[in-house]
Amino acid sequence: MSDNALINRCKDERWSEAAELLNTKEGIEMANEKDKDGLFAIHAALSAKGKAAPDSLIFALIKAAPDACKAKDVYRSTVLHMAVKANSSTKVIEKLIYANPKAVDYTDAWDKRPSDTAPEGYNFTALEMLQRPAAFWISAVNEKKMSMIEKKLTEKLKKNAVVLDEMLVNYEKKQPELVKEGTKHLEEKVSALESELADANKKIAESQLESEQLKAKVKTMEQMMHSIELNLEKAMSGIGANPVTASTSTTTTAPSVATTAAAWMLADKEKSK
Repeated sequence: MSDNALINRCKDERWSEAAELLNTKEGIEMANEKDKDGLFAIHAALSAKGKAAPDSLIFALIKAAPDACKAKDVYRSTVLHMAVKANSSTKVIEKLIYANPKAVDYTDAWDKRPSDTAPEGYNFTALEMLQRPAAFWISAVNEKKMSMIEKKLTEKLKKNAVVLDEMLVNYEKKQPELVKEGTKHLEEKVSALESELADANKKIAESQLESEQLKAKVKTMEQMMHSIELNLEKAMSGIGANPVTASTSTTTTAPSVATTAAAWMLADKEKSK
């Protein structure tokens, strides 16, 4: 007995138990394990001497361990040889050919291809399939793969198209709201810029006012200086003509304190020359 529970169940033709085990992760791992003779569970299922393994089990074994379809026994027999001898259905033959299309041309230890081992009265459709060359089936397998890829791509494109349509619909629904929000945002920015511009203009106006006031102050000071200079000249003229009278007079022609002080300063300056 093998340590592989799936192989043992197939050898004992406990088909329902084998199918149940294949529904587990451990069962799938067992389907990919070899026994001491280098064979897999699918070989044990197709070598049954009593009731043939149900098609559903063979399909499950092919799906679980597709590489097992490439293995040969000690007599160089493939699973396709075994399936023909077991008088398997056309669907099983087709599945096995698609799993390993080169097997239709493989010969066993007696130099027989799978089609050569067909019993008398064998299914005509299945026999016709077996008699086609490997090149035909390799091409068919590639076409099937391409068809599956194309189908998947088409489905993906359809899904993407649906998603894109939904996105466009949502965008069209939200567009007025987005435009409104964008307009509001722009208006807020414009308002902020206008406020900044108004502040700048205000500061410029204030600066211009301060400049005008400063000019007015400078002009006033210039006028005051000019007036002081005139008064000072008058005072000096009076001192030069009659110093005694000018110094004692306090009522008729008395200049202001500032004028008098400026006059004495000018007099001191003249003396220093």
